[in-house]
Amino acid sequence: MLKSLQYSISDLMTALVGASLSIAILLYLTQLSHQLWIMAPFGASCVLLYAAAQSPLAQPKNVIIGHVVSAAVGLAFVHYVRLTLS
Repeated sequence: MLKSLQYSISDLMTALVGASLSIAILLYLTQLSHQLWIMAPFGASCVLLYAAAQSPLAQPKNVIIGHVVSAAVGLAFVHYVRLTLS
């Protein structure tokens, strides 16, 4: 059966402030460099890192390796599979 999880107000506020600040920094870097810095996986990572920090999936090794592997797959796809959008 599912276990009821209890979070304190301080845990919820830490998750809210941390995720909001992380996304705000990425948006600021986007404006500063005129390059897109924010994408959907960062939102999911913010939820894992700030709201479910004790989860095995939220450990730094898993987050970093996950982003590196997904970036490598994306770059390989762009490099080897040429698509034209027209």
